Amino acid sequence: MTGFAVPARLLSLLAILGAMLALPVATRAASVPLLSLGEAAARLSAGGYVLMLRHAAVRANAADESRARTADCSGAPELSGEGLDHARRLGAALKQAGIRIDEVSSAAGCRCQETAQAAFGGATVWPALNFFPSNLKAMASAQGRDLQAAMGAVKAPRNAVWVTQQVNITALTGFVPAAREILAVRLVQGRVQAEFRFNPLP
Repeated sequence: MTGFAVPARLLSLLAILGAMLALPVATRAASVPLLSLGEAAARLSAGGYVLMLRHAAVRANAADESRARTADCSGAPELSGEGLDHARRLGAALKQAGIRIDEVSSAAGCRCQETAQAAFGGATVWPALNFFPSNLKAMASAQGRDLQAAMGAVKAPRNAVWVTQQVNITALTGFVPAAREILAVRLVQGRVQAEFRFNPLP
């Protein structure tokens, strides 16, 4: 009798679940309020938030996840035309709303760097935001602790933006934001707290 081969995608999903359960998340199952752009701007004026943002839409024939983890972005853009336009309009909407952004960090993946460049004019590449599908336990340990320590260092009146992959956002916060949503996160008593979410674009 031959053994049953578990699909790689299922293994990845199980690893993601394990990473989520290993992190000290305050809002794993709780509902995260959806605010308007104006309401979000009012909350963010106090500072002390990390805005977690998934990269914009990629081309249908964009490179796979292995290339997305590399920092060499000299090839063809990974973002689609729609993705680039969305990122530019998102950055403009945040600026027009008067939302203070003091620092922007991005995963090394080209789709993340391109999103940060289009929306904010660039970002500091930070390996802690990278996605390693074969080693998600690292994100729940050293990598996750690095992210939480950095989150705790974002003090009022400053705000920070982190551009990364959706799976990282979910593993860190326990929440799956909808497409184009920004998740406003803080560290509250040593636990990751997803405070609210908003979509800057109509």
